[in-house]
Amino acid sequence: MNATILSALQLAYRKHHLDDDNVGWEELSDALCHALCEAMGDEGFQRWSAEMDASRVPPPVAWGAGNVAPRSNERGARTRDFA
Repeated sequence: MNATILSALQLAYRKHHLDDDNVGWEELSDALCHALCEAMGDEGFQRWSAEMDASRVPPPVAWGAGNVAPRSNERGARTRDFA
């Protein structure tokens, strides 16, 4: 097995399965990107990445003006903010 791919798999296992805080998210992201580029080729990775971006589900619509969550009264019922 390729050393770059093996290293990326090991980092992913440490971060996700062992909860190793010594592996940073950026470090893992870079390692996975390098491994994918090596396995797929740079052009293949670019195509795949573009497909993933195009298929992303947009985030849910915000609650209201200013992206502020609706307020609740003491019973938990939503109230209007007439500011």
